Amino acid sequence: MGLGGLYKPGCWTPVRVRLRGPAHATVDGIAGELELDDSDGVPVRYRLAGERPVVFDADGIATMTLYGRFGRLTGEVRVRFRDVERLLATRVERASDVARCLPTPERLIVECGRSWNATDAVRAVEREAEPLSVARIDDLRELPDQWFGWESVDTVLLSTSDATMVAACPPEALAALDRWLRLGGHLIWCVGRRGAEVFAADSPLAAWCPGRFVEIGSLRRASALESYAGASQRLELEGPDRRAGSLPMTMLADVRGRVEATESAGATSDRPLIVRYPLGFGEATLVTIDMDEPPLSTWAGRGSMLARISQRGRERVMEASKEQGTGQVTHLGFDDLSGQLRGALDQYAGATRVAFSWIAAILVLYIALIGPGDYFLLRLLNRPHWTWFTLPVVIAAFIALAYGLSQVWQERRVRINHVQVVDIDMERRLRRGADWLNIHSPRSGRYAFSLEVAPEPASAPARSSRSASRAAEGGEVSRPALLAWHGLPGKGLGGMEATAIASGTVDDAYEILVAPPASGRIDGLPIAVGGTRSLASRWWSEWPAERSSSRLFAVSLDEMLQGECVNPLDVALTEWFLVFNNRLYRGDRRLEPGETVSLSEFSTTRYLDWHLTRRRVNSDNKDTTTPWDQADQDAARIGEMMMFHDAAGGRGYSRLRHRHQTFVDLSGHLRAGRAILLGRGDQPAAAWKVDGQAIDEQLESRLTNSLMEFPVAIRKPEADDQR
Repeated sequence: MGLGGLYKPGCWTPVRVRLRGPAHATVDGIAGELELDDSDGVPVRYRLAGERPVVFDADGIATMTLYGRFGRLTGEVRVRFRDVERLLATRVERASDVARCLPTPERLIVECGRSWNATDAVRAVEREAEPLSVARIDDLRELPDQWFGWESVDTVLLSTSDATMVAACPPEALAALDRWLRLGGHLIWCVGRRGAEVFAADSPLAAWCPGRFVEIGSLRRASALESYAGASQRLELEGPDRRAGSLPMTMLADVRGRVEATESAGATSDRPLIVRYPLGFGEATLVTIDMDEPPLSTWAGRGSMLARISQRGRERVMEASKEQGTGQVTHLGFDDLSGQLRGALDQYAGATRVAFSWIAAILVLYIALIGPGDYFLLRLLNRPHWTWFTLPVVIAAFIALAYGLSQVWQERRVRINHVQVVDIDMERRLRRGADWLNIHSPRSGRYAFSLEVAPEPASAPARSSRSASRAAEGGEVSRPALLAWHGLPGKGLGGMEATAIASGTVDDAYEILVAPPASGRIDGLPIAVGGTRSLASRWWSEWPAERSSSRLFAVSLDEMLQGECVNPLDVALTEWFLVFNNRLYRGDRRLEPGETVSLSEFSTTRYLDWHLTRRRVNSDNKDTTTPWDQADQDAARIGEMMMFHDAAGGRGYSRLRHRHQTFVDLSGHLRAGRAILLGRGDQPAAAWKVDGQAIDEQLESRLTNSLMEFPVAIRKPEADDQR
């Protein structure tokens, strides 16, 4: 289970199952089913769409990978295989006997290829009280064959010094890793002496290159790496068996992203050593020398260097915010931003709320009447035997009162709150979405949920005809959606790390269809009377090239943004702003579909971190930051913080982690050469359905945030640009 024997609750987890059968046989029509408990203790059956043939080897062994989500730190794993007619095999195991479940806040790093000895970085990070574990994958054939199998992983470490590494990796596993990276993953990889092979046109890793391969050179000076790692130990590039300047180094040109370390080449241009750059919606860091070979593999400062590379966020901590936010620590049952969003969506303005004081007052009155009230009244009347009549009357009266109040307070309709974030990468022509949906049911029942992703807008007839023809041919155009329950991170009541969680029964079990590349669904989700459930989804699709035009540039990554961009959506944007690095350009009008935004329109700019932290200059001419309110239920404010949590100062400001759904945060892209246009639209890009019907009539609130990433060219302004 998991990756390297590690997994997390609330994340999609691969479960590899070995089957024993006839040797050299291929058996069709077998369906695998994985049953796990969700965060509420209700059994969930995860089923892959369709039936796949099972191929047994010469020893009669076959392997199949199933996917599911664990709702707690401990529990059972139930696996079943069946054909059309009968149950063929079943197995029940305790999860703790198979793999180790990590708490939600703990970072998980996965090593692939040759070892980086990442435990050095673990110790360096643990000194800062940051929990972290490292999983080791020696056999790359065990990597997930679906992108969501990587969901619990924070960072992947990949070495290319072994020539057989890529060849040993199955194509579907490499494609799954690539998809996960582009949908928000994090990769750290090193390419040194094998750069010509790795970045060759026919290499499967060539698309990850942040620039243009030039040649294989040699590293001659180590001062840049020593300074970057903050190491007191020198990196010796020469020794008894090593001549000076013989450390192979991949030379790149036209590098995009932020170059964090370079080797000065004298009169020629500097040569990048460490490059951090966007990869779709994910982030990658390339080291142009091999970190798993001497002298780096034996360097004492290597752990500090790797620890710094693995940090996705800013290293500075907002001390002022940290001090002001100390009193904001609350005990609301969560320690992650996604938990605060879940709590905000669980508030229904139109729902009738019964105050506990009413229930307590009725109970006190009932006890008083059937006890001392009945006794003293009948004693006063000298008719104690009348209690055989008065007691049933009082009980019947309160039953009638309870029934009448239940009819008055009873809800009549389903209520739903919905938040959707749609991200569009204009350079890679990729669209992704994340949805959070909370439902309040007035009655006990079972519900079916599905999600339909709207087709990509086609601004040219040629594009429309191509899309239509490909769809008619059977699905080259796909808009897959992945639906599941949404757990509460933390140890509070109902949290995924809580020790006491009520378990459901087999009769409560519901089914989640895992159906890549098509859309999945949830069938038979039970909700008790007056109860609520939280759901979440992730989906992605292509974006037409005709909608991806922009002309944005800057002299450097730290300078002002110039040029213009276009609203590529079919809907108008309100409350929008454009941000690059830490500079924010706020719009003061409604941005219509196809309308152009010119940076010359903005006479002043603001700072993004000031906007996020509501920072102001007070009457004493001092900067003051508004502390983050962990009890705030403003979904718009929480969603904005999730998208730029690191830019606001991270945990130093919010006093909350952002580990459970880190893929939403795109702060790192702002520092790596991307401009982001963010606004609110009035039309969702993906529509939920409950029992086959649109949720529009049941909606209490809906918030749709649209975020568009534009590439920024680093160059000097031309004359026509200045005009």
